[in-house]
Amino acid sequence: MQDATIALGAGQVGEHGGRDGTGAAGVVLNVAADADDAELWAERVRAAYDELRAPLWRAIVAWSGSNDVADEAVAESFAQLLRRGAEVRDPAAWAWRSAFRIAAGDLKRRRLATGPGSDGLRTVAGRPDRLPDDAIDLVRALAQLSDQQRRCVALVDVAGHTAPSAAAVLGTSAATVRVQLMRARRHLRTLLADPAEEIR
Repeated sequence: MQDATIALGAGQVGEHGGRDGTGAAGVVLNVAADADDAELWAERVRAAYDELRAPLWRAIVAWSGSNDVADEAVAESFAQLLRRGAEVRDPAAWAWRSAFRIAAGDLKRRRLATGPGSDGLRTVAGRPDRLPDDAIDLVRALAQLSDQQRRCVALVDVAGHTAPSAAAVLGTSAATVRVQLMRARRHLRTLLADPAEEIR
């Protein structure tokens, strides 16, 4: 690849090359630089994927109640991130926001497919597999919460975000996240008989 690039540049520069780098040689150099940038970006995306895949997947499962939705959302969010390139300044933050947006769209399509008799999240999600029984109980209890409460619990209690970082993902304030967590945890105590935890 590198040899071919050098040869192409050398072969064309005599006829088309210019001092300002706008000739064929300049184009070849730009293509090579773009390839280097793409490789560096791919490495950043791979590093973000390795770090975020597990907590992101758990958060989407907790929020959506569906392994399939989580699988698709995580995979598609990083595929989109790879295509967008270095225009994304913070790959991790973008992946979190994107995965929840993709999952929301997937859930909406699944609800429409179930028809007017659907009772929402529980009908769409069913019983998630690949989870221990106590985790399945939690997912079912989370399905009783409001969408915003479920998102907050998924991000803070399941994925380990702080209230401010969860707020950044949700596009709201840390105070709102704390209020939603307080209400969600109160409801979950009733459903699961678990003690309250301090809000982050």
